Amino acid sequence: MRDYKRAVEILKEIEILISNESIFKQSEEDRFNDEIFINNVAKDFPEVPFDELKYEIINLVSNTTQEQFIIYKDKKYLLFIPSLKVMTYIFNCINQETIQSKTNTEIEEDENANFISMCIDIAKKCVSEIKYRNDKLRSLLGELSQI
Repeated sequence: MRDYKRAVEILKEIEILISNESIFKQSEEDRFNDEIFINNVAKDFPEVPFDELKYEIINLVSNTTQEQFIIYKDKKYLLFIPSLKVMTYIFNCINQETIQSKTNTEIEEDENANFISMCIDIAKKCVSEIKYRNDKLRSLLGELSQI
């Protein structure tokens, strides 16, 4: 059985952590710096040196941190890894006050379990695909993904 109460505690910590704009922006740069994503873009532009393309993509990130895609040279690329803001948005759909008074078994039987499970799944995807530079964020996402 999942420890939903611990998941909620971790999600609160992540939400507070990424409310710091510089940490959020760094997490977005890490997300866009994903080698699979960059290689996917690079194969469409073999004439552009890889390091130059990578630099241009990271610059695009700083201007489009709320999007789930980028447009590079008039071509749209969907991101495979969701922004951490998506996870915190889902987390905010949870009725957090009612969770505090319930057991894990009771939480598992209500609609909040689905929202928490989605957040855990996003954390798993993020941890497996992205090398976050922020130690605390990496640690929290790692713990959340293990629940």
